[in-house]
Parts: sequence; structure tokens; C-alpha cells
Amino acid sequence: MTSSTEQMRRELEALREENARLKGVEAELAAAMESLRGSEERLRLAVDAAQMGLWEWDMVSNRVSWDAKKYDVFGLAYGSFAGTKEAFFELVHPDDRAMLETAITRAVQDGAPYQNEFRIVTPAGHTRWIANLGQVYRDDDGRPLRMIGVVYDVTERKLTERALRDGEETFRSIVEATSEWIWAIDRDARITYSNPAVERILGYRPEELAGRSLRSLAHEDDLPKCEEILSTSLAEKRGWAAFVVRCRHKDNTYRYLETHGVPILDATGEVVGFRGSDRDVTNRKQAEKELRDAHRMEGIGLLAGGFAHHFNNLLTVIVGHVDMASELSGSEAAQADLQVIRQAAQRGALLTRQLLTFAGRQMIAARVVDVNDLIEGMDTTLRRLIGEKIELATRLSPGVWNVRADPAQLDLVLMNLAVNAQEAMPNGGTLTIATANVATTDENAPRGAEVVPGEYVMIAVSDTGTGMTDEIAQQIFEPFFTTKEWGADSTGLGLSTCYGIVAQQGGHIRVLTEPEKGSTFRIYLSRLPIAEVTEELVDRPLARPRESMTVLVVDDEEGVRRLASRILRTRGFAVLEAGSGAEALLVARTWHGRIHLLLTDVVMPEMNGWELAKRLQDERPGLETLYISGYSEDAAGPQGLVDQKVHFLQKPFAAGALVQKVRKLLDGATSKAGDPDVSDSP
Repeated sequence: MTSSTEQMRRELEALREENARLKGVEAELAAAMESLRGSEERLRLAVDAAQMGLWEWDMVSNRVSWDAKKYDVFGLAYGSFAGTKEAFFELVHPDDRAMLETAITRAVQDGAPYQNEFRIVTPAGHTRWIANLGQVYRDDDGRPLRMIGVVYDVTERKLTERALRDGEETFRSIVEATSEWIWAIDRDARITYSNPAVERILGYRPEELAGRSLRSLAHEDDLPKCEEILSTSLAEKRGWAAFVVRCRHKDNTYRYLETHGVPILDATGEVVGFRGSDRDVTNRKQAEKELRDAHRMEGIGLLAGGFAHHFNNLLTVIVGHVDMASELSGSEAAQADLQVIRQAAQRGALLTRQLLTFAGRQMIAARVVDVNDLIEGMDTTLRRLIGEKIELATRLSPGVWNVRADPAQLDLVLMNLAVNAQEAMPNGGTLTIATANVATTDENAPRGAEVVPGEYVMIAVSDTGTGMTDEIAQQIFEPFFTTKEWGADSTGLGLSTCYGIVAQQGGHIRVLTEPEKGSTFRIYLSRLPIAEVTEELVDRPLARPRESMTVLVVDDEEGVRRLASRILRTRGFAVLEAGSGAEALLVARTWHGRIHLLLTDVVMPEMNGWELAKRLQDERPGLETLYISGYSEDAAGPQGLVDQKVHFLQKPFAAGALVQKVRKLLDGATSKAGDPDVSDSP
């Protein structure tokens, strides 16, 4: 009995313990269930807050269930979804179905993460972007049972990303299409980005500059300023603007670039580099230089004008009196001395014309020119210039075409080349001037990108002198370039003047030379079409001089005035003299005979030659006027316009040139007037 009771007691105690354990398990289970309900609630709240829709796909039954939020995401009425995988795929954009099917297969078969983005088409026809995230659940044997996941609408984000990409693409296309070099560098000035424009500006492809220092491109004279700007910009965390620097092109020339830069800052505000743009301003800098040169040349021109006025007056007196003395002296020794004086005066006049031409103060008066006639007419002048030790030979091709040019300017070119040849032949030699017609295809035709194909007249001036090296030959047409020492008898303007004159005539000049084998300068002038040859090239014979004709000579330079008067008197003209415009008016008003010609200087104080001529022509209709001046720009008149009726003689002039000009002018006036009685009063 006792043992049975004890047994029952023990069993009862065991039952109590088991009951207590079960109650504990039940309590733990209740707590777990409560925790799970809390987690589910928190998950639901989180999903609702994130605007996510929940879905579950039972792979066994192929049933798909959605919560209410997913209906909202897909734009469907609640309960309208058929609840199958096939019904779900009907909602997916056709272009994304294959991608989505592949993603599901990989997740189910390979256990790959199931995360993707795809498009759907709502019943209203709108396209939405959906982000999808899910997980496959399996049984104990690893067989897939179901997929659970969430979806949410990412349409706004996708549109923002697309707008950003479009903006970046637009910006990139602008950067790549712009004519400016867009660049980026790091703190050490190493290039990290260049747009395609850099190849047009500097000749480098963008990839050729990657990693290269900007310092390696800067001109050495500009490098200190570049270093200063970079260090200051780094220290002060700022950029720079409109800084002009010379950068080396791939062909080793330099371009002027106007550069702008701004700093690139990291998250801490430190400068990690710079980005900016460079504009090629080489043409602008060249234009600025040309403008400065033009201003400088204007100043030189003003100086040259004053110099020419006074110096040519002196040369006029010298040349005129040499001519007068030559007529009176029969001594060979005296004639030789006079010839030396004449040569020196001609060289002085040539120097003045060089300076005036270089300064742009010589007027271009183009007309039809036969270059053979022009060269033959220069024979005496050229022989005087080069002296007796140098032989002058001409090889003028018959039938040379006419050209349109300023004969006085071509005279100057030939004189300059003759002087250049004389200096290259200090011990004597031969100067040869040849002419020929050449076409573009001929061996002797001009070459160069600037040459317009066509027919040209070539004037070749050759010497047997010292010749030049290629290095010197490349510089001879530069202003003020000379191989002589400073202070020697050379201005460096002779050949640059030739170049400028030929270019003004629309022609080209080339040089062929070799040390100790002489030099040949070839001048090419465009052929004048026959239809344009309207000017008579040969002057009619001059009529016999009229001894009773009266000339009023007006010049404020006494030496020039007396010389001109003396020359005209020795040729049988009656001469009246005046030292100013006012005096000339007084002389004319007190002279009761006819005044046939007014010979007046252009530049005079108080009243210039133009004003004087106008007033006298008003008082004496039919009065002819011959203007004289130290530089031919005066022939353009007070308004700067060339008048073909203006008769002009440039100082210094020889006695014969003055007489010939006066006779030609008066004979022409007499012919037009029907040979009136020269003794008629005005």
C-alpha cells in the first residue's frame, strides 16, 4: 500500500512538473506569438511607410496574392487582379517580360537574388517603372514552395535619372562641340580631361594630353606668371579669368590662349584641381599687333612727311644745281665730280622714298605699263646708281604682256634691287634685268598657297655677287633686317619696301640665291587682259616751247624757288616768284599779263598750295597748276582723293624733269584752247 501510494505520488509530481513545463512553453509560445504579431505590425507599418506593395506567389498552386497597396502601385482596382503568374506578366511591358522571366528562373533554380526593375502598363495606358525585391522559400528537401516580396513605384526616380542623363549628354555634346578647349587639371596641373577642340587649337588629341602637365605647354616667358596664378588660386581657393598665355602647338609654334579657370573642391572644401576653358585669341592678338604697328607707322609717316619735305627740298637744290652745272662745265674731271654728287643725291632721294613707302605715305597711281619700256627708261638712272664698276645688261623678251601698276613704284623697286645688287658686288660684276611671260604651269612660275593661278609678267633682277644663305634669304623681306653692322649705310628698308610695293600691286616676289653664286629676284605681276588696255602707252611728241609763256613759281623754301625759276628762265619761260600764298596772290593781281602756269609747293605755312591754286583759278580761269612736294601723298589732294586731273612732280626733281613736265602741261593746255594768243590778258 505504501509503495503504491509512493508510486502514485511520484507520478503525480511528474505530472505537475510536466504541466508546469508545458505552461512555461505555452507562455513562451504566447510571448513569441505576441512578438511575431509586433514584428508583423512593424513590418506592415514599414512597408506602408515606404509605399510598398506585398505579394506572394504559391508555386504549387500558381496562385499570386497581393495586398491592397500593390493594387495601388499597379494602378488597378482592388480585387481586379486574376491572381496568376500569367495574369501578372500580362501587366508587364512587353519589352521587359523576357528579362523578368529570366530573373525568376535564376532565383528559383540557382538561388540567385531576386531584385530587378521593370516597366508596367496601367489600364489607363501609362507606363510606370517598378522596383521588385523577393525571396524564394523552400521545404526541408530544398524544393521551392513560394516567393514572397515587395514592389514599389520608382517612376519619378527613373524620370529624374533620365533627365540627368539627358542633361549630362547635352552638356557633353556642347563641351565636345564647342570651339574652346575645355579642360580639367589636378592640383599639380596635370591634365585630367580635354575636349576634342584641343586638337584644332593645339594639334594634340585629348588622349595625348592626358596626364601631361600644363606647364610643359606654356611659353617659357609666360611660365612665371602661370606659376603665380596657380599658387595664388590654390591658396585663396579661387579661379582666374581672361589670362592670356602662349601655349605650344604640336608643330612647335605658339598660340595665344585666353584662359578661364575655377577651382574643384572636395567634400571638405579643399582644392583638388581646376576646370576651365581656353579660347584661341591668336588672330585677335595679331590684329592688335597690326593695329599697334599701324599706329606706329602712322607716327613714322608723320615724321617721314616732315623729314621728306625738308630733306627733299635740300636734295632738289642739290640735284638741280648739279644738272645746271653739268650743262655749263665741259671738264671731264668736273663732270666726274658732279656725277658723284648726283649719285649721292639720288641715293638720298631713294632712301626718302623707301621710308615713305614703308610708312604708307606713297600714293599708288596704277595705270597700264609696258615693263620693257619702263626698264629701258630706267637705263640711265640705274647706271648712275650702280656705278662704273658694275655692268648693266638687259634681256627683254619681245611681246611681253602689259600689266597694271604704278610705274613710279616699279621704278623704286628696280632702284632698290639695283642698290642691293651693287652692295653684293663690291668688286664689280654684272647686273642683269630680264623679262618674260610665264603661266602657272611654267617652270619659272610663282609658287605658293597665296598665288592665284593665271598668267604673269616676270621681271628677273640677277647679280653675280656674294649671294646669301637660306637662313638670311628667309629674313631679307622683314622690315629693318640687314646683314650690316649697326650704324652702317643701310636702313634695312630696301627689300621690305620692294616686297610691300609688289604686294600692293597684287604681285609676288621671290628670291633664288646661293652663297658665292649671286642672287636672282623675280617679280611677278598679273597680266592685264587685252580688253583693259585702254591707255595709250606712248606719249605724243612735245610741241615746241613757247618762249612768251609765263610761270608763277611759289615755294616757301628759297633755294627750291630760285632753282626752279632759274631752270625755267634758261629754257625761255617768263618767271614770276613768290615765297608764300599771300605773296603769290599779290604778285598775280599786280601782273597785267597772262599767267599760263602756277608751279606751287603743296605744304606751305598759312596758305597751302591747294588753297592758293583754287583762289587763283577763280581769279584767272584756265590757269594750269603743277604741284610739287616732298612726298607723293600730297598729290591725293586735301580730301585724300586721287584726282586724275592733278599734275604733280615729286621732289627732288632733275632740271630736265621739271622742264619736260611744264612743257607737256602747257602744250596740252594750248592744244585744248585752240592755240590762243598767249599775250592775251586774263
